[in-house]
Amino acid sequence: MAIVAYTGEMKTAVCKTRRVCTFRKHTAAQHARFLASGDTQEEFDELYSALLQLMDEYYPERLVTITSGDPAYVTLAVKHMLRQKNKLMQSGRVEKAAALAIKIGVSIQSFNSAEMSCGDVYCSQYVKQGTAAHRAHAVREAEDTIRMFLQIC
Repeated sequence: MAIVAYTGEMKTAVCKTRRVCTFRKHTAAQHARFLASGDTQEEFDELYSALLQLMDEYYPERLVTITSGDPAYVTLAVKHMLRQKNKLMQSGRVEKAAALAIKIGVSIQSFNSAEMSCGDVYCSQYVKQGTAAHRAHAVREAEDTIRMFLQIC
């Protein structure tokens, strides 16, 4: 770090803006007073109950079945969107189904990128899976090519 002496006109930032923000300072004494104010557990239970009621009203639970045969990237949300897309396709609304397919792809990509960025162990597992699959595909391709040449000869 360097300190520069300047005797000229005072410089001000042209684009500098100000905003006043609110915050709540938390101290141990405030926590103790809050906890002593009444039956905290009962009040939290009431709050939790009210929040659950709102969730049930505006975001009802849905049933989605995930099987062991589904790939890991097929989350509950992806499975629901796939069902919606199939219904749209069957009813002939191809444009909406295509838009939903894009959202499904984005969800799968974000799942895969999150899975692969969890650490070196996970990344190496994915690389091993990918290289093993690629190697098996390359071997099959080579065998098919050899069979084709043998048939020609």
